[in-house]
Amino acid sequence: MRRSQVILRMPVDHVVATLMMHDGTKADVVLFVPPTEDIGHLLSSGPTFLPAIRDGRVTLIAREAVASIGTPEITVIPREDDLPVQRQAVVVVLRSGAKIEGELRFTAPAGHQRTADHLNEPEPVFSVHAAGTTYVVVKAHVAQVDEA
Repeated sequence: MRRSQVILRMPVDHVVATLMMHDGTKADVVLFVPPTEDIGHLLSSGPTFLPAIRDGRVTLIAREAVASIGTPEITVIPREDDLPVQRQAVVVVLRSGAKIEGELRFTAPAGHQRTADHLNEPEPVFSVHAAGTTYVVVKAHVAQVDEA
């Protein structure tokens, strides 16, 4: 691989992902995610450019141009003492016109269990779970969310 400079070795996880960009284009990439961070952190307060492998080459992708990142879903086995989870089927329509169909899953206190309450939380991203893939969606790129 050709690089612009010598890279210091840091521990990272190589995460296979599908990027959906601000204009609706999709790209299959491998992201470098530090073990102490997650995809939501990368999109909300991470570095300006995200290093990734695309088409066998290292590329730097502007974080603000990314509307959503889809990764293989990790199966979580619920435990007895877990808080109850609200589930809502949704269709997320991005500003580009691209759609993400799936399910919101969130824990909310009594009186704040509506989809609107969850989406209006201050966090700049939310997750949509769909057919084996979890999409982390940037709220700034969302045009509307339809409950199904």
